[in-house]
Amino acid sequence: MQKVMLFRAAIAAVLAVSSSGALAQVVGPRGPNNPSAPDSAPASTATIQCEAPIASVTVYQGRAAVTRSAELTLEQGLYAIRFGNLPVAIQPDTLQAKVGDTARLVNVEYLETPVVEDAGSPAMVAITQQIEESKRVLARLGEDRAALVAQSKIVDQIGVRSAADASRDAGTDRLSIDALRKQLEFVQSERARLLDADRGLVEKSRDLERRLESLEARRAAMGRTDRIDRSAEVTIAVPQAGKVPISLTYLVANAGWEPTYSVRAAGDRSSVSLEFDANLLQRSGEDWNDVALTISTAQPTVRANPPAITPIFVSVVVPPPPPPMPAVESPAPGASLGMARRRNGMNEESDRAGDGGAGGDDRQSAEDAKRAQLGKELESWSAGAAVVEGGTAVSYELPRRVTVASNADRKTRTRVATITPTATFVYTAIPLLTDAVYLRSRMVNDSAYQLVPGPAQVFMGSEYVGPTRIGGVPPKGDFTVYFGIDRAIRAVRTLVSKNTSESGVFSKSRETVWNYRIVIDNGSGRDIDLELWDRRPVSQDEKITVTVDGLSRPLSTDAEFVRDQLPQGIMRWDLRVPATSTGINATAITWTTKISAARDLKITPVPD
Repeated sequence: MQKVMLFRAAIAAVLAVSSSGALAQVVGPRGPNNPSAPDSAPASTATIQCEAPIASVTVYQGRAAVTRSAELTLEQGLYAIRFGNLPVAIQPDTLQAKVGDTARLVNVEYLETPVVEDAGSPAMVAITQQIEESKRVLARLGEDRAALVAQSKIVDQIGVRSAADASRDAGTDRLSIDALRKQLEFVQSERARLLDADRGLVEKSRDLERRLESLEARRAAMGRTDRIDRSAEVTIAVPQAGKVPISLTYLVANAGWEPTYSVRAAGDRSSVSLEFDANLLQRSGEDWNDVALTISTAQPTVRANPPAITPIFVSVVVPPPPPPMPAVESPAPGASLGMARRRNGMNEESDRAGDGGAGGDDRQSAEDAKRAQLGKELESWSAGAAVVEGGTAVSYELPRRVTVASNADRKTRTRVATITPTATFVYTAIPLLTDAVYLRSRMVNDSAYQLVPGPAQVFMGSEYVGPTRIGGVPPKGDFTVYFGIDRAIRAVRTLVSKNTSESGVFSKSRETVWNYRIVIDNGSGRDIDLELWDRRPVSQDEKITVTVDGLSRPLSTDAEFVRDQLPQGIMRWDLRVPATSTGINATAITWTTKISAARDLKITPVPD
């Protein structure tokens, strides 16, 4: 508190010299363009404690912007609005405030005050009551579990008695099969009911124990002498009495969101839906209760400007001269003051020429004239620069209010959107590596949503296929998702023959010929589009010749494939495989690869 008093005294000194202080930059120096700018504050400042709830939160990946909002009814004058109980995870440099058109914002100040909570303080009493209530509920849960144990023992006794009676009456007329069956069914159902009830009580007990640990930790922290009360003080000028909307926004660490997706394809491949969810996790130290939530793709943790390239100079090494004696400099005037306080000037007003004619209306009472003049001084004194907002990030405002507790263990999953992308299905076969054939879908993001890189769970019909990952996809961008193996389709690669021969009389050469065949068996019962992949050797020496002959089907003419992969020896066929292509009618692809080189030239091994 002593620091705060010294700080305010320094500010008063700055106000006395309007041409050189930091606050003078907000007010503007007195001159021809601003003749009514006062030399000091035109009114005394009243401090108001503002219990503003959290109204909205914008969650980034790794940070969150929290906004507290309130509406105050204020008389004409200067006010210091105090927002208390700011969280530990707050980043003070990000504090900013906004006010409505009926007031002018002057500055924002961040304060840290050591606080010692005694046992009789309202905060300590409230948290102690919560702890005691949690302990009572935990004890009742223990009693309920003990009652379930007693009921379980009775059910076990009924089961033992039924078995004993059945053994005793076995082979006699006294044994009733229907009665015995009903008794056993009763015992079984009761055991299942009691087990489910006990599991529910165990889960409640665990949740309550975690809450109790959190409450006790908070009470222990409140009792320490080094606890810090974090608050923000927003100074505003109110030229005319009325209602003043005011909000305070700040960034907190230990909060963020992660995208997660579920991709669901219809069993007949007629459609695909993409469920875009956000996993929210926050440990900021304050709960977000019933807030308007916005999810943003911006990354405030990343620097706004790109890194700069520094020049490199090469020269002859010259021994450095002896270092001079260090000079002792006094600190610049006002340096500590500049580090201690931050201000955000907002709501720029245009320069007002002239003195405004205050008191020019003879019919206006002396009191009204005084108030009008004071209002003009307040408005002029609090004028600031305008802020133009913009950016490259995408934000999503949820249509519902959300509650996210400050919890280290749990994530809150909320739906962002359900998207129906345009999907084209094609099968992919790489029989060189596996006989399995994979179903792939190329999708176009027809929505306005920017898909952020994140994990996805893939479903085909009602069956879970497995996990995958979706990269960053802009609106109208395309992406690929694999739906796993189709067991009804196989692609088998066979080396039919391999022969090596020599030719020539004086300069003999050696030639090796491989004959391949791939058979595609389509047992799906429908025509399919298939991308078939294989490879051929690529020569890196002019003394070695590699050729591919006898292709039974032409290779793909896809421009990207021809440009990037064909020169690397990758082969691809784009096939339409009919539903009748199975068994002896299966589709076959054949080709021949030849490698020729001088007989005495040793070449690297070529796999089959």
